[in-house]
Order: sequence, then structure tokens, then C-alpha cells
Amino acid sequence: MNRWRLNLGAPTLALAIAGAVVLADTLAQRDVARDFLSTGRPATAYEVELKFSDGKGGLYIDRVDVVLRSAAGELVHADLKEFLGDAEGAKDGRQPPKPGTRYAPPLPILYQQDEPTEVIAVVDANDLAKPGGVLIVAGVMLSVGLLSFTVVVWYALRPTRGRRRH
Repeated sequence: MNRWRLNLGAPTLALAIAGAVVLADTLAQRDVARDFLSTGRPATAYEVELKFSDGKGGLYIDRVDVVLRSAAGELVHADLKEFLGDAEGAKDGRQPPKPGTRYAPPLPILYQQDEPTEVIAVVDANDLAKPGGVLIVAGVMLSVGLLSFTVVVWYALRPTRGRRRH
């Protein structure tokens, strides 16, 4: 078997695996968002704190802590599930969101009545419930990766009658 065939097979398989991971993660996030949109109780978080961390790709939102009042009147401290957004010019550490940004209070949220610490921002639930383009890209990655890998394996394993081997 020629080395180039092996060298071509690895990236095609990696593309397929990456597509499968993105597809599975996107579908899981979509299902969580749709669950919150269908069964979640609306509330407003008037206290929001973002935790920023510095990673390989730069600063990112690591956690979003909120305080809300449940339907029973209790103050609930929770962290958002499935949050999106970028660092928006913040610094490493904990701080409130800047006015006018994605998580600036008053922040409309949804929580699960039986578990009020399960919380998602309404803006995130709406965005994640309709992933559209991400699903298409993930599906293309998976399909192209699997098809390419299949062709490479088929070509590598087919009989080579009448051909010189290198």
C-alpha cells in the first residue's frame, strides 16, 4: 500500500470524526434549548456576573452566574446552561456584563420549575433551538469525510493486477 494513501486517509477520517462531534454537540444543545422553550418558566435575572478565562484562543466567557426570583418567590442563584457570546472586551476574572451586551441585566431567562437552578438565557435558547447553518456544515463535514475515507480505503485495497507497485 502506498504511503500517500495512508496520508490521505487520516485527514479524511479526522474530518468525518470532527463533523460527527460537531453534529452531536449541536443536536444536544438544540434539544436542551427546545426543552427550555417548551417547558421553562420565564423570569428575569437582575443580577448577572460573568467569569472570564484566558485560553489558547484568547479570553472567553467561562461561566454566567445569575440571581432570579422563582415563581414561589425564592431568590435562586444559578449558572446559565448552554451560554454563548464572546468576551466583549472584558478582562480575565469575574465582573458584571457591560450595559447593552448579550447578558446585561435585566436578562430574560427560562428556568425549570422542578429545578430552578437549571437556567438558560432566552436569547441563547432561541439561537440554539434553530442551529441551521451549523447543522449543514457538520453534516457536510461528516458526509465528505466518510465518502473521501471510503474512496481512499477502496483505492488502497483494490487489486493492482497489471500495475507496477511503487
